[in-house]
Amino acid sequence: MLLMNLIKILFSMLLVLALASCGGGSGTAGRGSDTAGNPSGTAEEENVAAGNQSDTADDESEAAEDESGSADDESGTAEEESGAIHTGFVSKGPVTGALCSLYGVTDGVKAALLASASRSEFGNIEFDAISYEGLGLIECVGGTYIDEATGLSLTAPAMRAVVPIAEASRHIITPLTELAVSLAEIAGADLRTVVDKYNALIAVEFGLRDINIVNVFPDVSSSTQGRLYAMALAGLSHLDSAEDGTIAETLANLIADLELDEALSKEAKTAFAEALVEYSENDIGEISSILEEILEPSALSDPGVLNYSENAANSEFVFENAGGGLISACSSDALQNIGLNIAPTPDGSSCVINGTPNQ
Repeated sequence: MLLMNLIKILFSMLLVLALASCGGGSGTAGRGSDTAGNPSGTAEEENVAAGNQSDTADDESEAAEDESGSADDESGTAEEESGAIHTGFVSKGPVTGALCSLYGVTDGVKAALLASASRSEFGNIEFDAISYEGLGLIECVGGTYIDEATGLSLTAPAMRAVVPIAEASRHIITPLTELAVSLAEIAGADLRTVVDKYNALIAVEFGLRDINIVNVFPDVSSSTQGRLYAMALAGLSHLDSAEDGTIAETLANLIADLELDEALSKEAKTAFAEALVEYSENDIGEISSILEEILEPSALSDPGVLNYSENAANSEFVFENAGGGLISACSSDALQNIGLNIAPTPDGSSCVINGTPNQ
């Protein structure tokens, strides 16, 4: 009996131990499960880390975008800092193949190179973009143009212009702007005086009062001012032809004439006026404003009493012109009533009477 009870006790203890062992196994399994869970947790942590890396990648992407935006900003700044693009028109007719450079002007003196332009094409040039405000000196050399007087392709003279530079604009370079710069140099004046004085002075001397010779586009098909400017330049071509010289020689002669008192002589003005009349093919109505500006008023002398024989041919009578100017029309009702004619002389310098009186 005692033995049976002892066996039962041992069995119970074994059962408890077995149950305890099963419970421990379960705990171990749980821990194993926890361990298995931990790798899952690790995976989750890795996912979180991956997410962090993804966030980091996003941050880097955003940073890259920020850098890209910064680059765009820098590009915008560069564009702003690059400044305005200035263009020009170099003409004696339009010049093709001229090489032009734009310089700054500091204290009235030529300063550093600001920009260069590609060779001109039919007068048009375009400079590199610059950020600059103040006076600029444009120098153009080389190239060819079609001469208005002869129709030949001729070498263009070196030409300069002093222009105010503030924003994108077109600057005009012609023989007249070259005369303005040259006259300032001869006078010992600084380049600021070209804009303040000599551009306007040269315009007046060539009959272009109130025309800005570095701004108005010279073109016979453009505005009234542009047309007059173009005709004045054409007059210079006919002056070259009349003197059997080049435009460079003509400019040198004009500068020598201007040098004495900063005004063209009566002879130089008359020669220029005659060249203009030749260019206009004696239709001086269109150029009358130029002629009136550069020439003195005509002053025909009083011929006194003229004796004519009725119905007999008489020699021509030419009035003496004690003044200047070119005469575009002459009229007298009294002469016409008796069959005589009065008209300008071929050169426009005076009036002539001819014909056969009928009474």
